[in-house]
Amino acid sequence: MRQDRLERFINNNYWTNTLGLGRSLLALSTLLTLCFNSQEVLFYSGINNQNTPKIQDLSINIYTWFPELAHGYYFSIIVLILVLIGIYPRITCVFHWLVTFSFLTTTALGDGGDQIASILTLLLIPVCIFDKRKWHWSSLEYTHNFYTNSIAAIFYELIRIQMFVIYFFASVGKFPSEEWKNGTALYYWFNEPLFGVNEFYLPFVNIILESPILTSLSTWSVLVLELSLAFAYFISSQKTRMIFLFMGVFFHFMIVLFFGLISFYFVMAAGLIFFLISKNFNYEYRNFNLINTIWSKLNLLFSASKKHKLFLRLSNKKIYENY
Repeated sequence: MRQDRLERFINNNYWTNTLGLGRSLLALSTLLTLCFNSQEVLFYSGINNQNTPKIQDLSINIYTWFPELAHGYYFSIIVLILVLIGIYPRITCVFHWLVTFSFLTTTALGDGGDQIASILTLLLIPVCIFDKRKWHWSSLEYTHNFYTNSIAAIFYELIRIQMFVIYFFASVGKFPSEEWKNGTALYYWFNEPLFGVNEFYLPFVNIILESPILTSLSTWSVLVLELSLAFAYFISSQKTRMIFLFMGVFFHFMIVLFFGLISFYFVMAAGLIFFLISKNFNYEYRNFNLINTIWSKLNLLFSASKKHKLFLRLSNKKIYENY
């Protein structure tokens, strides 16, 4: 019995496009942060951005590899684009972690999403280093030996444990707070001057905040949902996991709408994919190759167009000969 469980734990195809989707979402999160914020905002601190980051010593921080910080900034963008596309994951996985780690240790505006991205990309290195595919959207399956499968299984499980810890303490850590216990925490978060809800949503939010019952239920539902997502770790049914995946993604999407944490959304969506889809016994992910699908549709379109042109030529030739 134990041997069967061990075999089911190890003998899985971990190198699917589910892995690719999670990696691309992680890369997209950091890429959006870099592309839509200036270098002064991201890396300089002080009232007038007068404090430069301390990156003089050569280290694993990629911003120390170049004479100017801007060079590391553009290098990071290039790496993230390659990861987003999915080219050679066994090579880009190391640089992906270096980019997320370097950004986290250098930026003046790091948040929890950047920390999670750095952890997940580090844990993905032992998995991706054995990925034989040329890009991570491929549906090709390669044979891996017992040792590579074991390493992938262990680190996938570490990722799942990490996500369990995140959601578990996100919920349990709020229990001592009086505002979360009495159901008023969301009221204060929505009205917080700096991080509060956008004015556009105030009419909708006020409907909830004006009702003590709705405010309390909304506040406590956050605690219940986060704790439920944590304990989804112990669920073996893939259908049930997909329900929790939808709930988690929708939950973080609502955070985007109300609080604007876009990059955090993509990191947590990637974490939920690894947590609830990628590591599952006897689960075969059916790959959907978007590029090949588009290409085949275009070929059909062009072939139909060519056939139509050929038909017109033959028709005109017949008409000309008859004339």
